[in-house]
Amino acid sequence: MSFINHIPAYLIGAGTALTNLDLNQSGADDFAGALLMYAGYAIDTVVKGGDIPPLPEVVKKGTTEKITGASRSILTIASAVLVIAQFEVGGRAATVLKYVYQSVQALLDNQPVPPIGA
Repeated sequence: MSFINHIPAYLIGAGTALTNLDLNQSGADDFAGALLMYAGYAIDTVVKGGDIPPLPEVVKKGTTEKITGASRSILTIASAVLVIAQFEVGGRAATVLKYVYQSVQALLDNQPVPPIGA
């Protein structure tokens, strides 16, 4: 089994951890969690020969909040996996992963992630 087949489960798990860090469903941690889960599902779909799913609304909205504490640690590790994943896929999937990686880097740099199309 190729390495790329293991990446979706890791990203979905990391995204789930981020969304479960607190009780609310808003904020940079939830945005980042949804972003990582989306990346995982998108990679899985592409590996299986399907079309890339549409972005979730929470991801389309972007965020201006900052990542702190455990969220920062999870994102730092996930960003390394995203770099590897970009080289394992091509075409539109690589473009999606590049966006996800750039968004994660912005969060880690305490920069806002603008809404899609803004």
